[in-house]
Amino acid sequence: MAVANPVSPQDPPQLNHIMAAGYTTKGAGHGQGLRTVQDIIAQTPGATPGAALQLALKHDRLYFTVILLKSGGRVA
Repeated sequence: MAVANPVSPQDPPQLNHIMAAGYTTKGAGHGQGLRTVQDIIAQTPGATPGAALQLALKHDRLYFTVILLKSGGRVA
């Protein structure tokens, strides 16, 4: 699953803070979603095997990709 959000080239997101609870580029009332996804993926070892969250900033868009593998699956 992937999501792309437009970002301002004049005020790009601070990628070193983007996973912090409450950090947002959208304004008040936002900033919990990425942290929640990260917390779910990082739970007790083995709770979400084969799961990863990938971030990329390209062409004035911030891409968030959640990667989920089937049990026993592998990335080619």
